[in-house]
Amino acid sequence: MKSITETPEFDSGKAWEIIANLYFHKYRGWDIKPTTTRQERVECRGDYIYTKPGVRDLYVEHKADFEALRTGNIFLETVSVDNANKKGWIYTSTADTVLYALPFNHKVLVCSPQRLNGEIESLRRQFREVPTYKNDGYITRGLLVPIEYAIKNLVEQVIEI
Repeated sequence: MKSITETPEFDSGKAWEIIANLYFHKYRGWDIKPTTTRQERVECRGDYIYTKPGVRDLYVEHKADFEALRTGNIFLETVSVDNANKKGWIYTSTADTVLYALPFNHKVLVCSPQRLNGEIESLRRQFREVPTYKNDGYITRGLLVPIEYAIKNLVEQVIEI
């Protein structure tokens, strides 16, 4: 079985990161550099550091959901690796911001991971938790939250793209 880094979904997500970083650099004036492996994997600080003179550096986590147009939901990962008992990013992220892209919906949802984490137990009572496809020997799980609910109740800002 292929590892997650050898899938079209992974490639699509990485392509989204390039587009987002170009947009935020060109139109919003941020300089962007990748986080270190330690910052990303151990400290859970996200994928990139956005810097701008006179503004505090932002640690940014990128997410891309290519199924949202079809399903009408966003996927909030609660379990990253089931057989290793590894919690999902909704619990572990210490990034300042999550840029949750809905490319086919032409939107980027700007979210606070701390706010999402604070809402997770309430969301678990309201929405279904489902597995994703089987990865290389493990399953990822997450909550399906309707896009409109997320925009109204969980999102700091919506950027139309």
